[in-house]
Amino acid sequence: IKQNHNFRRFMLRGKDLVSIEWGLLAIAQNLRKKAA
Repeated sequence: IKQNHNFRRFMLRGKDLVSIEWGLLAIAQNLRKKAA
């Protein structure tokens, strides 16, 4: 996921916010797989 989205670092700070951000990245990855 990190390489596909050119993901370098989290924009938000804190474990809770990072987990939300990672969840959004996972959703984006799944949508890209479905669209392809």
